Amino acid sequence: MFFIQKLLAATSELTTKLLKFNSLIDVSKRSNVQRGLALALLLLPLVSSCKKFEVYEITKVKTLNVSSVKATEVTLEGELVSIGSQIIEDHGFMWSENEDFDLNTAQKTSFGAITNPGVFTHMLTNLNVGTVYYVRAYVQYGQGVLMGETKPFKTLER
Repeated sequence: MFFIQKLLAATSELTTKLLKFNSLIDVSKRSNVQRGLALALLLLPLVSSCKKFEVYEITKVKTLNVSSVKATEVTLEGELVSIGSQIIEDHGFMWSENEDFDLNTAQKTSFGAITNPGVFTHMLTNLNVGTVYYVRAYVQYGQGVLMGETKPFKTLER
């Protein structure tokens, strides 16, 4: 809303200056409707020659729930919220005992390419008892990697 108000104020000021410059109308004596009409007539050729705006959807991935935590296993849930213009070559989960990790330093479970948004799950096994882990869902496309938020969990003591 604020942007629209600023845009209207700027166009009104521009219209006033254009009309004064061209001596078409004594703007101070005209109503806002007349100024708006004059602006529309001045901008019509510009707007009609514009190309359509294209809206690109971006790829989004989320780390959802960490559930069914046991001594050596846990169930992970992630979601591919949307797919942008890039082809997703891989998706899955990565995890580490260190909070700061990336695709190169973490262990990972890879599910391969994916073409539709949706939820994906995985039961992670062979974990250490009583250990804090950090997990993230990820998607990989070309040279890029997107990761969901980091979720910590601790495996149970026996």
